[in-house]
Amino acid sequence: IGNYNLDYQKTIQYSFGVKYTMNEFYSLDVSGYFKDEFDKINRASVRVGGLTRTQFQNSDYGRSRGFELSLEKRGGGYVNGLISYAYAFAYGKASQTNEGYMTDFENSRTPLDEAPLDNDVRHNLKASVQVYVPNTVKPRLFGIPIPNGWSTDVQCSYESGRPYTPNNNFPNINTDLGEDIARNSMRMPSILNFDVRF
Repeated sequence: IGNYNLDYQKTIQYSFGVKYTMNEFYSLDVSGYFKDEFDKINRASVRVGGLTRTQFQNSDYGRSRGFELSLEKRGGGYVNGLISYAYAFAYGKASQTNEGYMTDFENSRTPLDEAPLDNDVRHNLKASVQVYVPNTVKPRLFGIPIPNGWSTDVQCSYESGRPYTPNNNFPNINTDLGEDIARNSMRMPSILNFDVRF
């Protein structure tokens, strides 16, 4: 059912950053942000003429904060690379626009407080190293000649686990009758990836 009182979503976001060139090869970048979202749209069930209808309403709110540090090396030798670390968090009432509908479908309570959102990844670490040996040089490693005209790229990424809501069958979860489990109160395992390319 339509909602002629539906308002537009509002976002207030600030970001800042500083990049410092330490010398001709190394640079340090520091950046941060905070973001607030108001009147986010979600589905809700309304009673019209004795029937239950679905309606979009401005019922949600979200906020996120974070910062990132990165160190980069470019030029000067055969090895270049980048390493960056980011810390961030995201809280709100709903992670998806159909969460209100699912709340009614599962006969659970409409959340009144904030909880970590589904994309709340607290720690994120990325690193990459590129090695390039052109055809115009004759490199040596510990005095031993090595082939030229090749390159390789090694990338590594790590991120902490995303939040999720356990069910009643999860170990050590004890709830009274009619009590809801705290949303996104547990974390999935962390993710670590390596990628090597020649």
